[in-house]
Amino acid sequence: MLSQTNILFWLNFLYFFLACFIAFYIPGYFFIRKLKIHLFDASLISIVFGMILWGLQGFVFGFLQVRNLTYLYLAFFCAAAILQALYIQKITVRKIFFKSIDWALFFILLVGSIVQILFVWFIGYVNNTNVIFCCFWPDAFYHTALTKQLINQFPPIEPGMNGTIVHNYHYFSNLIIAELIRVFHLPLLATQYQYSTVLLSFLLGLSVIVFTKQLKSNKSFNRWVLFFVYFSGDILFLLLLFLGKGLNFDLNISENATTLWFSPPRFYALVSLFTALSLITIWLRKKSLYNGILVGIIVGSLISLKVYTGIFALCGVIGISFYSLIAKEKYKSYVPLIISVAISLFLFIPINSGAGGLFFVGLWRFENFAVRPFYWVLFKIRSRYHYFLNKYIFFFFQDYSYLLLLVFSSIKQQVVQIHCSSCSQFI
Repeated sequence: MLSQTNILFWLNFLYFFLACFIAFYIPGYFFIRKLKIHLFDASLISIVFGMILWGLQGFVFGFLQVRNLTYLYLAFFCAAAILQALYIQKITVRKIFFKSIDWALFFILLVGSIVQILFVWFIGYVNNTNVIFCCFWPDAFYHTALTKQLINQFPPIEPGMNGTIVHNYHYFSNLIIAELIRVFHLPLLATQYQYSTVLLSFLLGLSVIVFTKQLKSNKSFNRWVLFFVYFSGDILFLLLLFLGKGLNFDLNISENATTLWFSPPRFYALVSLFTALSLITIWLRKKSLYNGILVGIIVGSLISLKVYTGIFALCGVIGISFYSLIAKEKYKSYVPLIISVAISLFLFIPINSGAGGLFFVGLWRFENFAVRPFYWVLFKIRSRYHYFLNKYIFFFFQDYSYLLLLVFSSIKQQVVQIHCSSCSQFI
């Protein structure tokens, strides 16, 4: 373990970015360069797409118990990159004109990334005598232990349950980090909570910028979108004020973009989602078979990064395919759906086949959200009363009100984001 005051910590920091260039960018650019898009856009998409490929190779080679083939994987793409640079494609260096940079957008990116990083920078902080976990330590312990398991073996053993294989959990993001640590011999804690957080926090903003560029929107729209991605939150405290409960900032917030790192799998999923949206936007202009395959790979991988994000992304791809069916478009329009479903099942079934299936557990999340912050205990008691008296219609409407309450408090901020960003098109 390296202290942040140790020079080796910072040398490994630089080495981490070199490892990411080799493991992420080079394989990713091998495929993305064929899209013939702007160099900046291609570079960002290459990093994220290469990150997905890195996790996929770790997954496949891990299950086959041939993890040393990762070195052959890297050798192949490095050799291909060298051949491409020497014999196939001339590399042109473009001048960067500072006048063309949107400095307001850059400022939002910089401040937003720093704020997110500060929330997790001191997780696993090493001083002379102790290792300090500053915040959300139960999850931090679990993710650290899970990454350590993935370094040592695949599939991983459930931390704290000797001999029990991890089931029914998305550990694809842990696998990406574990493979970097295993292959390049990086320090565990520093890579998990310092090095990777810096990379991903900036990648989140950059992926949003690339997506808005693909939409060809104006500067005002781009700034609003990036601002909300980094600084959005729910309006729970305002709802309490409107209901006469006073202005209380001590309540737990359901949505807070500054603390996205409290759920590392979700962070990886959001970066991949915005990159997938960029690829989808490119694909919609000209529905090529090749681009459709790339879309399917990254969308399908979202299930194993964060299943909730993956489900919504799959719903979007299904919607596009349904529209293509109505419009009687060619078979190429269905390629993203076919590939994404295949990749999703490929990643989901081996990990979750013994999980026991799907079970309906009621609307407990919405009920807890309604009762705890507002202290409406009688609200919950009335709901149970209707249930035990078999008044299911009243029970249904009671629980439906919980759902509306959650949607209004946490999802409405997303509606505000869309409204503000859309209005900015006319500014």
